Amino acid sequence: MHTVKNKKSNTEELLILGVYLASSGYPNVKYRIEDLKKNYPLCREVNFPMWREQDLDDPKRHSTVVNIVRALYAHIFVISSLLFSRRPSVAYIPYPAIFICFFISFFPSLLKPKHLVIDMFISVYDSAVIDRKLFGSSHIIAKLLMWVEKRALGVVDIIITDTDLNSDYYAALFDVDRLKFEAIPLSTDETGLLITDKPTNVKKIEVVFVGTLVPLHGIKTIVDAIELLVLDDRIHFTIVGDGQDRSALDLYSKKNPDQVRWIKNWQNEMEIAKYISAADICLGIFGGGDKTQRVCPFKLYLYMSHGKSVITSDTKCMQAMFSDKSECPIHLVPSENPQKLAKAIQVLSDDQITRKRLEIISREFYWKFMANQLGMAKLFKKLNVM
Repeated sequence: MHTVKNKKSNTEELLILGVYLASSGYPNVKYRIEDLKKNYPLCREVNFPMWREQDLDDPKRHSTVVNIVRALYAHIFVISSLLFSRRPSVAYIPYPAIFICFFISFFPSLLKPKHLVIDMFISVYDSAVIDRKLFGSSHIIAKLLMWVEKRALGVVDIIITDTDLNSDYYAALFDVDRLKFEAIPLSTDETGLLITDKPTNVKKIEVVFVGTLVPLHGIKTIVDAIELLVLDDRIHFTIVGDGQDRSALDLYSKKNPDQVRWIKNWQNEMEIAKYISAADICLGIFGGGDKTQRVCPFKLYLYMSHGKSVITSDTKCMQAMFSDKSECPIHLVPSENPQKLAKAIQVLSDDQITRKRLEIISREFYWKFMANQLGMAKLFKKLNVM
């Protein structure tokens, strides 16, 4: 990455504070922190990871009680460190930031950081209550999460999201000043991209999906599309990931193991890069609901930085990203429509010229509009006016 000039980096200290795990499991956290350290000479870090690297491949290896105790200890350690150290000019809190900000909201003004910046990434309340529907909106836990998150966001000066649509949504949901929000592209690993010039082949097509199988991803739509293509034996699917909506995939992959390879275990970033590198076509998100319309998922960053032909839902976010471009770098289909998805896969499988063109323009789009240095430039522009 090119160094981003920061006018204040020589005079003001940046404190990176949190309970984050800067690992390949959380690439936006890892690579944004790396870039901040490169560009902010006066930088110190206070971090006690709420998770451990070895737990990523099996999040259920410890009991709920153990996980809660570890999370509480991590937050107590970080908050105590903030209280008993010099007051920072700027504190940057990566995801997950909400509960730290909640505790800071009770500090007297003289003990708070002068300026507080958080990377929201995702909302705890939105994910648990609205997206995954783990609790109804009237449930006491849902009301508690809303109160905690709203109070936490109220004390923050800059709230980083990944899209303007998410900024609009969170500002309205939590009744927070929209001017506090800044949409910045996610950070990715740009040092080891496996860019390969894979030979085109219409006789054998590899289609890859990477994700955690949450409702946003629309895995049932993907499975239904796969089933529609069962008679086309040149098209093979690799699904990398596991999660909430695994049941549809579990049933179908057992019924048709020759058509679908399911990699359930957690994979590190280099392993995921190899699956993407081997793909002819990569699949984005196809779920319904409002969240699908707002987000540009991390998998699209991966696919486009690797220069792949991509299919994803035609959403408000995609329309905003591509509406003024001469040619859309991604093949768009309606959400929750397996017939249209299957048709798109078949069309791209037949048309190697279009696949190659999409590979070129998707990679170009990434470097022009989504690269790490562009996000860092936007972040430093905000920091320099504080």
